[in-house]
Amino acid sequence: MTTATEEQKTSMLAIASLVLGAISLLGVIPYCGGAVAIVLGYVAKSEIDGSLGALKGKNLATIGQVLGAVHIVGLFVIACCVLGYVLLSPVLFPQGSRLY
Repeated sequence: MTTATEEQKTSMLAIASLVLGAISLLGVIPYCGGAVAIVLGYVAKSEIDGSLGALKGKNLATIGQVLGAVHIVGLFVIACCVLGYVLLSPVLFPQGSRLY
């Protein structure tokens, strides 16, 4: 355990998870960023738990994991919408129908 004179350092993996989750949500890393943020968050939490109080940043890792999960769910919703449109467009708009 740390004493009052020792300073806790923030886990670099937790920071990386947070940054990667945020930039993947912004669309900078379109596909794999969310999954990597989730994995990094998990590894960071394990590292923090194993450090016996020398590291902090569990909340950063959790936020990174949540942002990564939101990114993956958002991609899934978009993929379902696109797939639904592709599959249903011949039914909704038969050939020869005019929308204008």
